[in-house]
Amino acid sequence: MKKKLLELRQSLTKKVEEAKRLIEEGKVEEARAITAEAEEIKAKVSSMEKLEALEEEITDVEDLEPVEKEEKQPEARSILVKALRGKRLSAEERAVLKEGEATSPDISGAYIVPEDVRTEINEYKREYKSMKDFVDVQPTTTNSGSFVFEKTSTLTELEDLTEGGNIPEQTPDFDKKDYKIKDKGALLPITNQLLSDETGGLLKYIGKWFSRKAVKTENKDIFKALKEGKDATPVTSIDDIKERINLDLDPELLDGAIVVTNQSGFNFLDKQKDNVGRPLLQPDPTDKTKKMLAGIRIEQFSNANLTNISETTFPVLIGNFIEAVKFMDREQYELATSKEAGFTKNITYLRAIERYDAVLKDADAYLNLTIDSTAVQPAVVEENSEEEQPEG
Repeated sequence: MKKKLLELRQSLTKKVEEAKRLIEEGKVEEARAITAEAEEIKAKVSSMEKLEALEEEITDVEDLEPVEKEEKQPEARSILVKALRGKRLSAEERAVLKEGEATSPDISGAYIVPEDVRTEINEYKREYKSMKDFVDVQPTTTNSGSFVFEKTSTLTELEDLTEGGNIPEQTPDFDKKDYKIKDKGALLPITNQLLSDETGGLLKYIGKWFSRKAVKTENKDIFKALKEGKDATPVTSIDDIKERINLDLDPELLDGAIVVTNQSGFNFLDKQKDNVGRPLLQPDPTDKTKKMLAGIRIEQFSNANLTNISETTFPVLIGNFIEAVKFMDREQYELATSKEAGFTKNITYLRAIERYDAVLKDADAYLNLTIDSTAVQPAVVEENSEEEQPEG
């Protein structure tokens, strides 16, 4: 084809030159006839060029190594929904889902939530206030173990080294902490009609319900570790709090420190004023919705999550909680259903479980304070008021 295309191009060139010569000689009619022949040749050249390009593309494809067509794997989330509805799974489907632990005779086969569904649940959890965002989270693939760390208060410096010399021996004060992953679960009653009819929204419904309970439970366990990690120190004013920060908290930890309190504690602190009526809490320049105490950002949790000590005494935790608490995360959610448990009510019970352990790491990295709202506060006076002078 390439030889024929070359001959056509040469013929087209000759026809064009001949037509030009005839026009110069004044033979217009003859020139028109030659031009028409040139147009026909041009059309043939164009067609053959397109065919040649197609041949080259076909050759390129044939030179490629054949790719085996991948068999479409069943979608894990649809298999999970099928399993939750109590449908029998094929051997192929069971291979897609990981089976969980059978911990109850009333609950049918439990399944580990697939990664994409777990990601969705984690996204729902971000809608709620989580203390987990402020601690050291470490994924783990084992149900128990230990970790070591060096406290900030006993941290040693690097030693000067000499060329060719030995590294001086140190005796670092390492602490070892054990962890044991715990199952945290709850039951959700689902109508059999919803379970059978719902398609796209069933996992979303379950995820939103479970995420709220999970965050509340995680918060409770982290606060429990902090409260049990060291005895509470009572304070009666913001000045007392500042003194404890200045004297009891390592300055090296202040960059990552936050103040954690509940609604009652924040309300009490937010109403405190200096002796000329100015609020003692400062606005956070990086976030208008936050306040600061002594330059440290305040994070407020609900009273239900971080409970009061009494009707008039509130918790205030201050420190670098990444250094204080390690959250060992098994990164697993497990779902299982039982129709038998709700047989008389025509409902199915769904059990959802997550696995983790919240372990106190360094008690020196934070303050555990309680503030008494009944303490007498200094009187508020006008900024420009004048003191009465004694007579005489």
